[in-house]
Amino acid sequence: MPITDAIHKADRLEEIRLLFLRRPDGVGTMEIAELLGVSQRTARRYVLELSERGRLPVYRQGRVWKLVEGGHLDLLRIQLNLDEALALYLAARMLSAYSDKHNPHVVASLFKLTAVFPEAIGTHVERAAEAVSQRRPEPEYLRILEGLTRAWANRRQVRLTYRDPVSGKRSRRLFDPFFIEPSFIGYSCYVYGFDHFRRAIRSFKLERLERVEVLDIHFEPPDFDPYEYLKHAWGVRGGYEEVEVKVQFSKERDVRRTK
Repeated sequence: MPITDAIHKADRLEEIRLLFLRRPDGVGTMEIAELLGVSQRTARRYVLELSERGRLPVYRQGRVWKLVEGGHLDLLRIQLNLDEALALYLAARMLSAYSDKHNPHVVASLFKLTAVFPEAIGTHVERAAEAVSQRRPEPEYLRILEGLTRAWANRRQVRLTYRDPVSGKRSRRLFDPFFIEPSFIGYSCYVYGFDHFRRAIRSFKLERLERVEVLDIHFEPPDFDPYEYLKHAWGVRGGYEEVEVKVQFSKERDVRRTK
């Protein structure tokens, strides 16, 4: 099994365990399948695998799976005071509002947060996760984001294919990803790093990347502070120099009345 498939499977198994934590009255196979985006047969196989490993003490009752009475899930529980819970809830709401695509990792992270919230707040985080899960899937975008995430985490160079939004021309670049930054303009993500073609720091909008190949080439940690670089950014265009901008307005006014 490829390592990426193994990672995805591990994430799915953990989502099932968290689902049972939130559903002490039982979970149906169909509900598990819909959450993970897999067939009911696969969902049933996952539950049985967790049960055989001793990681999910469940039994079948009618159409639902239930935790064995006194069953224990060895999950890490975080103690939060009410103000800390609210801070994470607000962050979760912003995350769900930002993500306009179906991203299973956003869904999983929101569901995991529900395990540490008081019920009154956790219910709303769960609703936010359900809303994200119903958005349109974009598997190519997700694969690109996952590739860049792993390359960034492991400091590995990538070969990417970029499509110019104006000319439509494609170019291939060797790129060292240093940082991924979300932009609320257009619900987009940008990756910042060293472009070996331009020999300079560049940013690429993920929606304009058609392919990302993670290479077995490691790069050294750069002398690059993304927060300083974006401190005076114009949108997503960063830099270390401040630029004075003058805006000139025409004296003419275009006043349009609507009926």
